[in-house]
Amino acid sequence: MSKLRPFQTLRESGGAGISCAVLELDDFTPRYSTGQEGERLRFWLALSGHTQVFPAHGSPYYSISGSSIATIPPGSVWEGSWRGRQTCMELEVSPAVLREFTGSEIIFPNGGQVNVVVDDHIRRGILALHRNLMSPSPAGDLYVGHIARSVASHYLKTYCACPGARPLREQKLGPGDLQRVLDLIETQLAAKPALDELAALTGLNTVNFCRRFKNSTGLPPYQYLLHARIERAKQALRRQQQPMSELALSLGFYDQSQFSNTFRRIVGMSPSDYLRSGPGTGDAQN
Repeated sequence: MSKLRPFQTLRESGGAGISCAVLELDDFTPRYSTGQEGERLRFWLALSGHTQVFPAHGSPYYSISGSSIATIPPGSVWEGSWRGRQTCMELEVSPAVLREFTGSEIIFPNGGQVNVVVDDHIRRGILALHRNLMSPSPAGDLYVGHIARSVASHYLKTYCACPGARPLREQKLGPGDLQRVLDLIETQLAAKPALDELAALTGLNTVNFCRRFKNSTGLPPYQYLLHARIERAKQALRRQQQPMSELALSLGFYDQSQFSNTFRRIVGMSPSDYLRSGPGTGDAQN
């Protein structure tokens, strides 16, 4: 079996334990094996095109745009061939991230081999990550980590067995831990911290941190960051001390358009309308 990857990587991004890529499969691959190249849980979602896949053993199955998702457990070996050009979105999640959800053994479906599912929750999550690759979220890695972990958590709960896993408790962050995290966010609003960086301030793993943070604030970390930026923006707009394009960049947005879209989504009006409306308008929505 060929050790070459019979597809092109069109766009990719990655961080600690999570990576995403848009891949274009070759028209025809007669023989291919993943070998042991993947020690991560991988999800493949077709974005366009149609490919007929022939595993080395068993009946052929189809990966159809907009529905089927191929899941490849850590350490599994896939052998087979395919025909038909297709563009796919790939999400990879490391065992370290999976262990954030359960400290017990994970028993993957289909005997630990490639499994094809039709699942709207996973599909929506992977498509959100694809949109983020094409047009990155102003929340950066906080957004990617949140969405990817939502996909992984759902997959583990729905398709895997985790014997010995303990039930989750609805706990909050301690006052000191919460204040340290909020202080870091408030003092570095233009930065794009990773979930791991924020969790490290509390000594918790990322999943426990995210759960407790949301229980404490009512928002996941990436949304809290965006709301904090918009609160700072409203204060700056009232002072009218800098052009809106400079304000957008100073708060970590890519450009004025992204800033305006985020502002409108959170406040319910554009920055210009907010500025014309006078102090206090729109504040009740936050």
